[in-house]
Amino acid sequence: IEGNTGTSVIPTIFGNSKLFDFDSQSFTNIDYSVISKADLLILDEVSRLDQAIQTVLQDFLSAGGSVLLVPSATPDLESYRTLLPGLSKSTQSKTLALSKLDNKNPFFENVFQEAPNQMAMPEVRNSIEWGTDRQAILKQQDDKPYLSQFSSAGKLYVL
Repeated sequence: IEGNTGTSVIPTIFGNSKLFDFDSQSFTNIDYSVISKADLLILDEVSRLDQAIQTVLQDFLSAGGSVLLVPSATPDLESYRTLLPGLSKSTQSKTLALSKLDNKNPFFENVFQEAPNQMAMPEVRNSIEWGTDRQAILKQQDDKPYLSQFSSAGKLYVL
């Protein structure tokens, strides 16, 4: 589900039809009937989660679904807090490099043919913060989480 930025890289990542059955929809025109059939929902730079999508996401997660939340640069934090109550606006003013990958994290299982010894990590700037997460999948060099997994019946990934 794409926000209105027009700059999504998600179709490029998941566009290989031999590997993925990928469907992209605009946030302004969601076909709610296909959501329950998805293995993974990606909310890509959606600025505001309205009541309808909040309910659908909570139901999807309760049924064991997986959601990746990629916030917009200017998210409506109140609407995001239905999924993550501890959210706050990031105070990060400059980009920071990510810390090196923990190849032993199960998230990266079957991602690499061999564990990379040296990998240039990108520099990032968060638009939101969700507190400390000692189990973060990816962290910035200041030890703040960059990619975290929150589990209940389903899995919510926040980037």
